[in-house]
Amino acid sequence: MSSRTLLLLARTRIALLVAGRPVARPARAPARPVVRRPGRVVAVPVLLAAVSVLAACGDEDPAPDVATTASESPAEASTSDAPDGTDEGEDGDLGADAVLLHAPNGGGSVQPSLVWVSEEAEAQTFVSDLSDEAFRAEVLAAIEAARADGVDVWAGIVAVGCDVPASVRVTPGEAGLEVEPVLAGKPSTECFVPHTTVAVVPVEV
Repeated sequence: MSSRTLLLLARTRIALLVAGRPVARPARAPARPVVRRPGRVVAVPVLLAAVSVLAACGDEDPAPDVATTASESPAEASTSDAPDGTDEGEDGDLGADAVLLHAPNGGGSVQPSLVWVSEEAEAQTFVSDLSDEAFRAEVLAAIEAARADGVDVWAGIVAVGCDVPASVRVTPGEAGLEVEPVLAGKPSTECFVPHTTVAVVPVEV
């Protein structure tokens, strides 16, 4: 209230006291209810918690990049581990220059190893197992032609049956030169006449 209003009230009260009337006290204005706003109170802790989480995330180390930490591929590892100067395709096969001769009903039996036939006596002993005379002469001629090149000559009966090998695989073994026929297709199970195949293999000294 203003000072003027207070002065008027004071004068009125004095006049009433003089007149003998009770003085009425002015009514107080009702107090305003206190309204709490929970939204503002709750927002402060939530904001503090969010700031704490962001600070904690900033301190952690970033995740490593998968592209930069990935190990080398298996293909690169196998290439780097292989020794230098190694020829993986070299397997010691000596049958590349072999001459294959075959005849029906040629006789003889399959031998797992070749026989040295560089001398005439050994060559005659080898062809003695063949039953066909013309086939024996053909084999002896092939041995003589290979011997003329100044190399060691080896021979062997590599197949007797329905199939004629397309080539042979010759590798050094404990018993000498081991021979294995290589067929061009699937083995045959039936034939009218068995064929004998002889391999004549020149080997450089």
